[in-house]
Amino acid sequence: MIQYPLRGSHDAMSYCLDINSPLVRAESDCFRLLDGVFSCFTRPAIFRWATTQDKTIEEQLSMGIRYFDLRVAHKPNDPSSDLYFTHVIYTHVTVLETLESVAAWLEAHPKEIVILACSHFEGMDDKCHESFIWSLKRLFGSKLCPQKSFL
Repeated sequence: MIQYPLRGSHDAMSYCLDINSPLVRAESDCFRLLDGVFSCFTRPAIFRWATTQDKTIEEQLSMGIRYFDLRVAHKPNDPSSDLYFTHVIYTHVTVLETLESVAAWLEAHPKEIVILACSHFEGMDDKCHESFIWSLKRLFGSKLCPQKSFL
């Protein structure tokens, strides 16, 4: 049996960071102060440093990437229930839009396996988590790996 390495993407959604979004809550107060006072210098530097990908999720899938590091968060002071991805700052593409794209790609490639490693969940309350889980179940259904397979 031939084994192939699993190709992965670090901060997979950093190709669509929103340079004007707030910093994630986890950043230090000192960094926030510096960004608030000198944003004309800090934001371009943050944007360049935080952008680790330059291909869309669909392009990454087409290039053979099958493991995705997805850092999920809710923007502070956002009245909507929309979730975004983050790497120091937030993306302009929502989690739901991305999951829909991955689900569509998987429908077109039914023999492929994709691992979505979701983490961080910053700013998410129980309602946001429940909505996120419901979206995963609705979009991926039987494609989700059952919990008992990990026991």
